[in-house]
Amino acid sequence: MPLTPRCPDCGQPVPFRKTQWGLGQTFVCAQCGRGLVIEKNYWIPLAGFIVFWLLKGRMDSGTEVGMLFVGTLAAIWLLSLLFMPVERAER
Repeated sequence: MPLTPRCPDCGQPVPFRKTQWGLGQTFVCAQCGRGLVIEKNYWIPLAGFIVFWLLKGRMDSGTEVGMLFVGTLAAIWLLSLLFMPVERAER
């Protein structure tokens, strides 16, 4: 599994900034020039926030809270890769 989403036509990795900001807006692949889009999704970050909020009270130290935070971010990243693919934009 690639660490970043890739263009469905040429396989060029999509820049990190495009996977986080401006979701739902069309952008152009740097290699092939194809219009691409990543649809907006609100349930993934909302679920991550809720899980973090519910579990942070059970942590005894700042280190455990930090590890929970990093784990939550990793889970959000993985779910984003699985459920928010890069798609070809309709012309």
